Amino acid sequence: MLAEVEKGDIGTIIVKDMSRLGRNYVQMGMLREQLRRANVRLIAVNEGVDTGSGFDDDFLPFRDVINEYYAKDISKKIKSTFKAKGESGKHVAGSPPYGYLKDSGDKNQWLIFEDTHTPIIDQETFDNVQRIRGQVRRYPDGWGEAHPLTGLMYCTDCGGKMYVHRVR
Repeated sequence: MLAEVEKGDIGTIIVKDMSRLGRNYVQMGMLREQLRRANVRLIAVNEGVDTGSGFDDDFLPFRDVINEYYAKDISKKIKSTFKAKGESGKHVAGSPPYGYLKDSGDKNQWLIFEDTHTPIIDQETFDNVQRIRGQVRRYPDGWGEAHPLTGLMYCTDCGGKMYVHRVR
């Protein structure tokens, strides 16, 4: 858009509010100056801003600071909410991962749906491989002693044992 402004192809920019144009107060000040020099009218509908009206809104830089603070504050709150939901065992993703469906009765619960396609191996072979894999001793680099915590920690998602894996 700025390239079009510089070429003179844009005469007016209309936004819902100034925060939709940008939330960094320094960049917004530089942008407004660039638009002023290019004689581009800026209108923010919800805030009543119209640079073509001839009335200078001296409060605009303060709005930019408030918009920047608001964006940072909302980001902190969202991160805090996701962390709290995750720590309490609730799902933080908006949609369930492949292989799961949302429970129609409880949107916080995900249901596994099984037998949706023909398996490529039979159940007996699968169970045998899982049993054999469960008995394999894993070493950090293929040789030597296993890490002291190997097999003692479990994945909270799948319940499988966790192992140390080091790469040279």
